[in-house]
Amino acid sequence: MNEYQDIRSTLETILSLLSPTQVYLFGVKKSECDDCVTDFDLGVVTPLIRTDGDRLALVKQIYLELDTDTPFDLFLYSPSEWEALTQDESSFASRIKRKGRLLYENQ
Repeated sequence: MNEYQDIRSTLETILSLLSPTQVYLFGVKKSECDDCVTDFDLGVVTPLIRTDGDRLALVKQIYLELDTDTPFDLFLYSPSEWEALTQDESSFASRIKRKGRLLYENQ
């Protein structure tokens, strides 16, 4: 499975399990010798997060559901967290929004 397929399959799983409003791809690392993706990060905004316990359970569920060759990290935010944090230019969420690539948005 190539690395782009890993990103696509990860996105599809997130869409089916988390009902996100937005998904951002960021922090993509590539190997120097063959330009293959070696790691990627996803920022996910989902209304399913109401507590930190929800966040941990959802992250665990996603990692258990996926079998990818490319390592990835998930950063989950509730819509209200995302709104507040992206207003703060110094926050990690704001950096994700500015530098990441929007893969999915539910209007």
